[in-house]
Amino acid sequence: RYLLGFLLPSMLLLWDRNFLSYQLVSDVVQRGAQLLGRAKTGVIFQPIRHFKDGSYLAKIYPSPRHREKDRDGLLVRIIEYVLDDPGRSARRARRSRAG
Repeated sequence: RYLLGFLLPSMLLLWDRNFLSYQLVSDVVQRGAQLLGRAKTGVIFQPIRHFKDGSYLAKIYPSPRHREKDRDGLLVRIIEYVLDDPGRSARRARRSRAG
């Protein structure tokens, strides 16, 4: 959280999947910065609008209860991709979110 104080509106913040949270997304958006981060497989993103490039808009919520009532969601763009790494035993689909 300390580093968020250095974010400027023109900056792009990159982070790994273990740091994704509603609060962090909210803090970055409030500072006017952009972000790109990986999301864990179990995070629920319901598509709202699909784009020609295969990405889609969805919302991230502070809790499952907020998602059920569609309250306080932040709009994010989801980019799904497949990581084809010969060093890994299996191909895995991944999701990144941009906000």
